[in-house]
Amino acid sequence: MTEWEIIAEDGDIVIEFAKPGNKKDAKRKWFNFPWNKKPEESKETEGKLKSCESILISAGILKSMEIRAQSIFRPGHEDVEILYALSGESSKVNTLHQFPVKDILQSSNQGEANVDVENMIAYMKAETGDIPGLIVIIHTHPGGESTPSTEDKLFFSSTAQAIKQHSPATEVFYGIHAISGGSVRAKTDYRKINENTIKWSSITHEHEVSFYTKDAKPGGVNII
Repeated sequence: MTEWEIIAEDGDIVIEFAKPGNKKDAKRKWFNFPWNKKPEESKETEGKLKSCESILISAGILKSMEIRAQSIFRPGHEDVEILYALSGESSKVNTLHQFPVKDILQSSNQGEANVDVENMIAYMKAETGDIPGLIVIIHTHPGGESTPSTEDKLFFSSTAQAIKQHSPATEVFYGIHAISGGSVRAKTDYRKINENTIKWSSITHEHEVSFYTKDAKPGGVNII
Protein backbone atom coordinates (compact mmCIF):
# COMPACT_ATOMS: atom_id res chain seq x y z
CA MET A 1 0.00 0.00 0.00
CA THR A 2 1.00 3.54 -0.55
CA GLU A 3 2.02 5.29 2.61
CA TRP A 4 0.56 8.78 3.03
CA GLU A 5 0.19 11.45 5.66
CA ILE A 6 -1.95 14.60 5.95
CA ILE A 7 -0.12 17.60 7.34
CA ALA A 8 -0.82 21.35 7.43
CA GLU A 9 1.47 24.14 6.34
CA ASP A 10 0.51 27.82 6.57
CA GLY A 11 -3.18 27.01 6.78
CA ASP A 12 -3.18 24.80 3.65
CA ILE A 13 -3.73 21.04 3.62
CA VAL A 14 -0.81 19.04 2.26
CA ILE A 15 -0.96 15.33 1.49
CA GLU A 16 2.44 13.69 1.60
CA PHE A 17 2.67 10.28 -0.07
CA ALA A 18 5.32 7.85 -1.31
CA LYS A 19 5.63 4.51 -3.04
CA PRO A 20 5.87 1.51 -0.70
CA GLY A 21 9.31 1.18 0.82
CA ASN A 22 10.74 4.21 -0.94
CA LYS A 23 10.61 7.29 1.26
CA LYS A 24 13.05 9.14 -0.95
CA ASP A 25 10.41 9.48 -3.65
CA ALA A 26 7.97 11.23 -1.33
CA LYS A 27 5.86 13.85 -3.07
CA ARG A 28 3.48 16.52 -1.86
CA LYS A 29 0.13 17.56 -3.21
CA TRP A 30 -1.32 20.88 -2.06
CA PHE A 31 -5.00 21.54 -1.47
CA ASN A 32 -5.64 25.25 -0.98
CA PHE A 33 -9.19 25.30 0.42
CA PRO A 34 -10.84 28.73 0.97
CA TRP A 35 -11.51 28.02 4.63
CA ASN A 36 -7.83 27.34 5.21
CA LYS A 37 -6.74 30.77 4.05
CA LYS A 38 -5.27 33.19 6.51
CA PRO A 39 -7.82 35.65 7.98
CA GLU A 40 -6.35 38.60 6.13
CA GLU A 41 -6.86 36.75 2.85
CA SER A 42 -10.51 35.80 3.40
CA LYS A 43 -13.41 37.56 1.70
CA GLU A 44 -15.16 37.96 5.06
CA THR A 45 -12.28 39.93 6.52
CA GLU A 46 -11.98 41.85 3.28
CA GLY A 47 -15.57 42.97 3.70
CA LYS A 48 -15.03 44.05 7.29
CA LEU A 49 -12.23 46.33 6.19
CA LYS A 50 -14.48 48.22 3.81
CA SER A 51 -16.25 51.38 4.94
CA CYS A 52 -19.36 50.60 6.96
CA GLU A 53 -22.47 51.68 5.12
CA SER A 54 -24.97 51.65 7.99
CA ILE A 55 -24.67 52.44 11.70
CA LEU A 56 -26.25 49.89 14.06
CA ILE A 57 -27.78 51.28 17.27
CA SER A 58 -29.47 49.42 20.11
CA ALA A 59 -32.47 50.61 22.12
CA GLY A 60 -30.16 50.94 25.13
CA ILE A 61 -27.92 53.43 23.32
CA LEU A 62 -30.95 55.38 22.10
CA LYS A 63 -32.20 55.61 25.69
CA SER A 64 -28.83 57.02 26.78
CA MET A 65 -29.01 59.55 23.93
CA GLU A 66 -32.49 60.57 25.11
CA ILE A 67 -31.29 61.19 28.67
CA ARG A 68 -28.22 63.09 27.48
CA ALA A 69 -30.21 65.40 25.19
CA GLN A 70 -32.92 66.14 27.75
CA SER A 71 -30.29 67.25 30.24
CA ILE A 72 -29.60 70.43 28.24
CA PHE A 73 -32.74 72.22 29.37
CA ARG A 74 -32.51 74.49 32.40
CA PRO A 75 -35.33 76.74 33.72
CA GLY A 76 -34.55 80.39 33.11
CA HIS A 77 -31.60 79.64 30.81
CA GLU A 78 -31.24 79.91 27.05
CA ASP A 79 -31.20 76.57 25.23
CA VAL A 80 -27.77 75.80 23.74
CA GLU A 81 -26.32 73.05 21.63
CA ILE A 82 -24.40 70.29 23.38
CA LEU A 83 -22.11 67.67 21.93
CA TYR A 84 -21.65 64.00 22.72
CA ALA A 85 -20.36 61.01 20.76
CA LEU A 86 -20.97 57.34 20.11
CA SER A 87 -18.24 54.87 19.33
CA GLY A 88 -17.66 51.23 18.54
CA GLU A 89 -15.86 48.85 16.24
CA SER A 90 -17.11 47.85 12.79
CA SER A 91 -20.61 49.34 12.32
CA LYS A 92 -22.14 48.75 15.77
CA VAL A 93 -21.96 51.50 18.38
CA ASN A 94 -21.63 50.36 21.98
CA THR A 95 -20.44 53.41 23.95
CA LEU A 96 -21.81 56.90 24.57
CA HIS A 97 -19.20 59.50 25.48
CA GLN A 98 -20.04 62.57 27.53
CA PHE A 99 -17.41 65.28 27.46
CA PRO A 100 -16.47 67.94 30.05
CA VAL A 101 -17.84 71.14 28.57
CA LYS A 102 -14.89 73.30 29.61
CA ASP A 103 -12.38 71.07 27.78
CA ILE A 104 -14.35 70.27 24.62
CA LEU A 105 -16.70 73.13 23.78
CA GLN A 106 -14.85 76.33 23.04
CA SER A 107 -18.16 78.14 22.53
CA SER A 108 -21.80 77.18 22.06
CA ASN A 109 -25.09 78.89 21.22
CA GLN A 110 -28.42 78.06 19.60
CA GLY A 111 -26.93 77.56 16.16
CA GLU A 112 -23.30 76.55 16.50
CA ALA A 113 -20.82 74.65 18.65
CA ASN A 114 -17.05 75.12 18.35
CA VAL A 115 -15.24 71.96 19.41
CA ASP A 116 -11.68 71.20 20.51
CA VAL A 117 -11.17 68.00 18.50
CA GLU A 118 -7.81 67.22 20.06
CA ASN A 119 -9.31 67.09 23.55
CA MET A 120 -12.32 65.13 22.34
CA ILE A 121 -10.08 62.44 20.86
CA ALA A 122 -7.97 62.38 24.02
CA TYR A 123 -11.03 61.74 26.20
CA MET A 124 -12.36 59.01 23.92
CA LYS A 125 -8.97 57.32 23.80
CA ALA A 126 -8.68 57.47 27.60
CA GLU A 127 -12.13 55.91 28.00
CA THR A 128 -11.83 53.11 25.43
CA GLY A 129 -8.08 52.52 25.50
CA ASP A 130 -7.57 53.51 21.87
CA ILE A 131 -9.09 55.61 19.12
CA PRO A 132 -12.28 53.70 18.20
CA GLY A 133 -12.75 52.23 14.73
CA LEU A 134 -16.12 54.00 14.48
CA ILE A 135 -16.89 57.47 15.84
CA VAL A 136 -20.29 59.18 15.56
CA ILE A 137 -20.19 62.81 16.69
CA ILE A 138 -23.61 64.11 17.69
CA HIS A 139 -24.83 67.58 18.59
CA THR A 140 -28.30 68.76 19.57
CA HIS A 141 -30.65 71.14 17.84
CA PRO A 142 -32.95 72.34 20.63
CA GLY A 143 -36.36 73.09 19.14
CA GLY A 144 -34.92 72.68 15.64
CA GLU A 145 -34.78 70.19 12.80
CA SER A 146 -32.38 67.32 12.27
CA THR A 147 -30.96 68.76 9.06
CA PRO A 148 -27.43 70.22 8.88
CA SER A 149 -26.89 73.95 8.63
CA THR A 150 -24.05 75.49 6.63
CA GLU A 151 -22.03 75.68 9.86
CA ASP A 152 -22.77 72.01 10.57
CA LYS A 153 -21.45 70.95 7.16
CA LEU A 154 -18.20 72.81 7.75
CA PHE A 155 -17.98 71.19 11.19
CA PHE A 156 -18.45 67.72 9.68
CA SER A 157 -15.66 68.23 7.19
CA SER A 158 -13.11 69.87 9.50
CA THR A 159 -13.49 67.47 12.43
CA ALA A 160 -13.38 64.39 10.19
CA GLN A 161 -10.13 65.66 8.70
CA ALA A 162 -8.65 66.20 12.17
CA ILE A 163 -9.68 62.71 13.35
CA LYS A 164 -8.28 61.07 10.21
CA GLN A 165 -4.90 62.65 10.95
CA HIS A 166 -4.83 60.69 14.22
CA SER A 167 -6.41 57.50 12.91
CA PRO A 168 -6.79 57.17 9.11
CA ALA A 169 -8.77 53.90 9.40
CA THR A 170 -11.45 55.34 11.71
CA GLU A 171 -14.91 55.76 10.18
CA VAL A 172 -16.43 59.12 11.12
CA PHE A 173 -20.16 59.84 11.03
CA TYR A 174 -22.29 62.66 12.42
CA GLY A 175 -25.68 62.92 14.04
CA ILE A 176 -28.02 65.84 14.59
CA HIS A 177 -30.28 65.26 17.58
CA ALA A 178 -33.32 67.54 17.30
CA ILE A 179 -35.26 67.77 20.54
CA SER A 180 -38.38 69.75 21.35
CA GLY A 181 -41.23 69.81 23.84
CA GLY A 182 -40.97 69.91 27.59
CA SER A 183 -44.43 68.86 28.71
CA VAL A 184 -46.10 65.54 29.46
CA ARG A 185 -47.02 63.54 26.37
CA ALA A 186 -47.61 59.97 25.19
CA LYS A 187 -44.44 57.92 24.94
CA THR A 188 -43.72 56.32 21.55
CA ASP A 189 -41.27 53.62 20.50
CA TYR A 190 -38.08 54.16 18.55
CA ARG A 191 -38.83 53.94 14.85
CA LYS A 192 -36.85 54.45 11.69
CA ILE A 193 -38.69 56.95 9.50
CA ASN A 194 -36.27 57.05 6.57
CA GLU A 195 -32.79 55.89 5.55
CA ASN A 196 -30.90 58.00 8.07
CA THR A 197 -33.41 59.09 10.72
CA ILE A 198 -34.80 57.63 13.94
CA LYS A 199 -37.70 59.26 15.76
CA TRP A 200 -39.41 58.70 19.10
CA SER A 201 -41.07 60.45 22.03
CA SER A 202 -40.20 60.29 25.70
CA ILE A 203 -42.85 61.27 28.23
CA THR A 204 -41.61 64.88 28.04
CA HIS A 205 -39.90 65.50 24.68
CA GLU A 206 -39.94 64.72 20.97
CA HIS A 207 -36.68 63.28 19.63
CA GLU A 208 -35.48 63.00 16.04
CA VAL A 209 -31.91 62.00 15.19
CA SER A 210 -30.52 62.03 11.66
CA PHE A 211 -27.12 60.67 10.68
CA TYR A 212 -24.74 62.00 8.04
CA THR A 213 -21.36 61.30 6.47
CA LYS A 214 -18.52 63.80 6.66
CA ASP A 215 -19.75 65.10 3.31
CA ALA A 216 -23.18 65.83 4.84
CA LYS A 217 -24.84 63.04 2.85
CA PRO A 218 -27.41 60.82 4.59
CA GLY A 219 -25.77 57.96 6.48
CA GLY A 220 -27.70 54.73 6.90
CA VAL A 221 -28.90 53.69 10.37
CA ASN A 222 -30.64 50.60 11.73
CA ILE A 223 -32.04 49.75 15.17
CA ILE A 224 -30.91 46.40 16.55
